[in-house]
Amino acid sequence: METKISSARITRIRHSCGYNQDVYVEPIGLAGGLALWWAANISLTVLFKSKNVIHAVVESASLKTPNFITFVYGPPKEGERRTTWNLVRSL
Repeated sequence: METKISSARITRIRHSCGYNQDVYVEPIGLAGGLALWWAANISLTVLFKSKNVIHAVVESASLKTPNFITFVYGPPKEGERRTTWNLVRSL
């Protein structure tokens, strides 16, 4: 989710929702900021993060093999979209 808020505030919200694992990318001013939350029974290792992308590997007892997962928040500015999609392709 795009948060647009500081990590201290997003941490309070995360705790109130019952999640204990997270990765956070700070916003730039009042724009951006990405938060990803998951439950303790899931092992998620962040391999890469930027203002528009979080790329990770996920493991859990219910998965037979590790899975790569990429979360993308598409830039609203058309000029930045090509850079983001080129990054996703490279992952």
